[in-house]
Parts: sequence; C-alpha cells; structure tokens
Amino acid sequence: MRILHTLSFVEDPTRILRAVRFAHRYGFRLERETEACARRAIAEGFLGRVSRERLRNELLLLLQEPACGGALQMLADLGGLEDLLPGVGLTPEVLSLLDAADGLPEAEPEISAGSRLWLVKLLVLLHPLPLNQGAALVKRLRLKRAESQACLQVLRAGDRPRPGDGPPAGPRGDRGAARGLAAGGAAAPAPAGRRRPGRGLL
Repeated sequence: MRILHTLSFVEDPTRILRAVRFAHRYGFRLERETEACARRAIAEGFLGRVSRERLRNELLLLLQEPACGGALQMLADLGGLEDLLPGVGLTPEVLSLLDAADGLPEAEPEISAGSRLWLVKLLVLLHPLPLNQGAALVKRLRLKRAESQACLQVLRAGDRPRPGDGPPAGPRGDRGAARGLAAGGAAAPAPAGRRRPGRGLL
C-alpha cells in the first residue's frame, strides 16, 4: 500500500489513520517509502495539528474494525497512537480484551456492531488509566454527553480486577471482562463494602 506523492500525509495527516485502517482490514503492508513518510509526518507533529473532532471521528471508525488492536498497534509502531489516545497503553491484557469485545454483539443483543461496540472498545482502552488522566482524555475526544458519562462512570467505578482477582484466562474470561466494562464496571467481583453500579451503560 503506497501514497501517490511524498507530501500526501503532510497535506492531510488523517490519511495516515485511513492507511492504517485499510492496511489492517485487507492485510496489506505499508510500502517502505509510504511508511517512512508516515513516520516523518507524525514525528514533525502534523498528525497532532489535526482538529480533535477529525481525530475522534477517525478513531471511532478504527475502533469499529474487527480485531482493531492490530490497527492500533500498527499506529503505535508508527508513533501516532499518542496523538490519538495520549497515555493509553496497548498491554497484552488490553489487546486481549479488545479482541474479546468483538464477540459481544452475538452474546449481548443490546450491543449492536458498528454503533455501540466502538464505545465498549474505548472503555477497554480507558479503564486502566487513572481517573484524572482518563477524564482528560474523554474531554479531549469531545464525545456526546451520554457517551462521555458512560466513560466517566467506568473510570470512577474503581472496580477493576487486581492481579489474581480477575476472570480466568482465555477467551471466555476476556469476554466476561469486556462484558463487565460494557455493563459499567470490571468483571471481577466488587470488594466487600463497595457497590457495583446498578445499571448497565449500554
């Protein structure tokens, strides 16, 4: 996959995000010079100058892709994830939960693919962050009010699995954790004396 001219990503840096999305979707690789141009445009700050609304829209499209963790990892390898989701880390746990989230629409009819599924994946990315950092990122994304409230509720819940307390390893456990985030909290049981939010977010 290659660009038509070397200034393509400078003229419109969102082309980097679309290139990553389509390369991931169709199993392409970025041609060497195209990859170099993308890295250079990101390093020189062109992606960071794009309006937050445009970056958000491209992020939501990317999150709707099946197995979007691969696309996010590709973007991170280019150096562009920090411009899109500052402070977010793609740990093995997060990547596994993103994959598990793709199975939720079949198991959870109220979560429809292409509409609310992106929000579940965003919650997966946000939930490891400290409250202040996560809240700042939610504000930066300029989501709709209900979507912002859903994200903030998960961040405020503080009901996250601790080492040794989480669901069992494997697809079933990961899907349970993703479902727990969609419902407004982590999948692990709440500690004694703390209440889990009574209503689901989605």
